[in-house]
Order: sequence, then structure tokens, then C-alpha cells
Amino acid sequence: MRGRVARLVHHPLSPFKRRTLLSIVIVIIVLSVGTEGIVLLEGWSYVDAFYFISLIGFDYLEKEELRLKGRLEHKAPTSEDRVD
Repeated sequence: MRGRVARLVHHPLSPFKRRTLLSIVIVIIVLSVGTEGIVLLEGWSYVDAFYFISLIGFDYLEKEELRLKGRLEHKAPTSEDRVD
């Protein structure tokens, strides 16, 4: 029984290895297509486009937009911004 389980787990094309490889390939394809799309549509550099696509994947996009918006626009202080 032990040899049978070992052969199944260590088989070169075991389902776990195939699924892992497929998942990695899919992530690489999605990042590549997204990066290329941003480069073509927006005219950004590859580094900026890859960074942007990565932010989307890690859910930092909204935080990054708010940070950049604060840098680009002058914001008058309000009573909510005051620290006592």
C-alpha cells in the first residue's frame, strides 16, 4: 500500500503538480495580457503597467488612487482633518 501511494504522489504528472503548474501559467498569462493592454491603451511603460495590474490583483488600487489624488489635488483642511 505504501508503495502505491508514493508512486501516485511522486508521479511526474500527478494532479497536484498539474494543477499547480496550470495555476501559475494562468496567473502569468493574466498579468502579461493586462500589462500589455495597459501599455497599448494608455501608453504607459511596462513597469508602470505591471505595477498597476499588480495593484489590481492585490486590492491596493483604491488606496493608491486616493493617495495619488491627494497628491495631485490641493485639499483645503477641514474640521475633520484637525488633530487636537
